[in-house]
Amino acid sequence: MYSNQLIQLLQTFSRKEMTRFYEFAHSPYFNKHKGVRELLSYLSKMFPDFSESNCDRKILVKEAFPARVLNQQELAIIFTYSLRLAEQFLIYEQFKKNEHFKKLLLLRQLRQREQYRHYEKINYKLQQGLEKNPIKDADYFNLQFLTAAESDQYYAHRSRHEKDHSIQQKQNNLDQYYLAVKLRDSCEMLVRSRIMQIDYSTNLLDILLNAIREHPERYAKNPMVIVYFQIYQMIRDGEQAYYYDALSVIQKNSDSFTKPELQNIYIYLQNFCIEQINKGQTQFLKEAFILYKDQLEKELLLDTNGFLSQWHYKNIVTAGIRLREMSWTYNFIEEYKEKLNPEVIENAYTFNLAAYYYSSNQLEKVLELLVRVEYTDIRYNLAAKSLLLRTYYDLQADEALVSLTRSFSQYLSRNKLIPKHRKQAMSNLVRFTNRAFQIKSNLEFVSREKSKKELIKLENDMTEMTTIINKDWLDQKIEELKMEIF
Repeated sequence: MYSNQLIQLLQTFSRKEMTRFYEFAHSPYFNKHKGVRELLSYLSKMFPDFSESNCDRKILVKEAFPARVLNQQELAIIFTYSLRLAEQFLIYEQFKKNEHFKKLLLLRQLRQREQYRHYEKINYKLQQGLEKNPIKDADYFNLQFLTAAESDQYYAHRSRHEKDHSIQQKQNNLDQYYLAVKLRDSCEMLVRSRIMQIDYSTNLLDILLNAIREHPERYAKNPMVIVYFQIYQMIRDGEQAYYYDALSVIQKNSDSFTKPELQNIYIYLQNFCIEQINKGQTQFLKEAFILYKDQLEKELLLDTNGFLSQWHYKNIVTAGIRLREMSWTYNFIEEYKEKLNPEVIENAYTFNLAAYYYSSNQLEKVLELLVRVEYTDIRYNLAAKSLLLRTYYDLQADEALVSLTRSFSQYLSRNKLIPKHRKQAMSNLVRFTNRAFQIKSNLEFVSREKSKKELIKLENDMTEMTTIINKDWLDQKIEELKMEIF
């Protein structure tokens, strides 16, 4: 019984929602079924502990319906009615949040009842409210379209002969809404087609793109159309100019978008920066860093619970370190530590602080942090071992490095959860680091010529490998060895 569909739905409720649902169920306007009220009274009392001990069928019948005996069929009917009522409650709760739509429905009723004076008063307030709304996204133009459509219905209903612009406003807003949604979906379709190798049909898209190019003034007041127009071309052509144009639109009109829309747009911009960095356009590392700062300021990286993803946390720290924004990065690590989910805070904070200490050459502090945490997440485990490997190398900790390379190699070979390409890239790091360290350790004991040959061989072997984790670091160590040997 505790796995019943109603129980599962109620488990998603907050305490406030459960209290409101209890009141909803006990309102005779919404529910007159006594059995439903009895069941929901019991479940509200048990909330949120819908365990088997509380929701076993026999216990539930005894506690919720003490004055009568129910058979299986009667109980099933009560649960079905209760589930339907819960669905109605969720619809009603969502409906209450949309003031504009409520007024639209009221206008429809007033028109049908020919309450014209009342209608015009409500319609005026409705349109005034829309004009004052700072958000100018697709939903805004859809609401404008629906409002204009209702006004046009009103005009036709009254059969007046004076001039009326509602049908024109209806068409204008329909165009704006259609374009905004069409362009947004086209961006997503373009991305998915590349990832999943799917061919999507984009009917009329070229015509619409040309229409925007030829008459940009018509869409100047719709930042959503303009920004997705630029983003689509940015994704399709990979041109940096479109990135900067889209970024400019967002920076000037961020107040015109809802939080989810802004989050979606920044993802496109962030992914473009990553693509450019991977192509060797290193200036886009700073662009990505700026985007992260903007998103932090606007609180776009926080989830519905107010937590910052540990991977956003790590990526921001990595970008800050690579740009040598050391003071800012340290402050970020400390300030946003408390915004991490408590379940991951120790691992995420410890690793990123260790990465900061490594980059600021405080190697002893790196060891203090890394040896006290055992990472359960494979990604953190690999990253921490990699960082420890580099730290031992730089500290010239012979025994520790040898021990780590052995244990790390065994971990990589035995762990079947690590993706094959990742495992190979990590194995290459371990192997080449060990060889570089051996060359470095033997400089005083072998001839310069032999060291030179071993180093050239190492460099050639590295060149043949397509994937090596921390290759920039290894290249740096090779260059340092060259300066000592050549």
